[in-house]
Amino acid sequence: MDLNAHQNATPARQKRLHIVGCPRSGTTLMMELMAACIENDGRCEHEMSIFQPLDEGAELFFSKKPTDIRYIRRIFLRDPDLYLIALTRDPRSVISSIHKSISDRYFVDFDEWAECQKAADALKGHDRFLLIKYEELTQDPNGIQQRILSQFPFLKSIHPFTEYTNVATPSEKSVNALNGVRAISTSRHDGWKMHLPRIKSQLVKYPELASELIRLGYEKDDSWMNELNDMPIEKFSSRHNEYYLKFKRLETSVRKFIQSQRYLKSRNLR
Repeated sequence: MDLNAHQNATPARQKRLHIVGCPRSGTTLMMELMAACIENDGRCEHEMSIFQPLDEGAELFFSKKPTDIRYIRRIFLRDPDLYLIALTRDPRSVISSIHKSISDRYFVDFDEWAECQKAADALKGHDRFLLIKYEELTQDPNGIQQRILSQFPFLKSIHPFTEYTNVATPSEKSVNALNGVRAISTSRHDGWKMHLPRIKSQLVKYPELASELIRLGYEKDDSWMNELNDMPIEKFSSRHNEYYLKFKRLETSVRKFIQSQRYLKSRNLR
């Protein structure tokens, strides 16, 4: 071996695989699957923004922050060591989902789902980006695991996804987000049917929901809406009201732009 060549070799660049998507789309499940079943040097406890610096000792670090999908495009396109897995899910399931930590209201409105979906659609086709449907993940976990390994060949499997409950060590926050750790199942695919008044109220407010279901293959036509004919139109609380979101999103956009500048500078990518 040429010792001089070995000593002068460039050290391996730090890779980061970040999980994003609309809240309540399965990002926590994906994080726990990856952390437990794919070899890595480090992971975040529950959520960690892409703009938070990493431990320099980790060669491959897994992190998750669902809503980063809305602000990550600029740094993603410039950072060759950043890889993304985005989760998408039937918007009816998302808007009817309730987080254990806020059990008295729904967590996400359709407009938030649509914004996250638009951001994910804009990155489709990039070789460092993989978009996965929650429904496909829960129907064929090991098949999705193979898709991930094929998309990102540097990853190494240590357990099949179907065995994650035997090896996962989720934080309390992750357990709450999952509403409990249990075997992967398709039982929640039609859970939205237990919330038809909520679905109707969102459809009236955001009629584009119907066309998105067809575009993404969740429905072939609008016949599913017949179930809503006798449903009353009610008002439901979400974790954020629309007035808060308008102000918050403007403030967040400015803050994320500044953080993006810092991120790129710290990695010599500007």
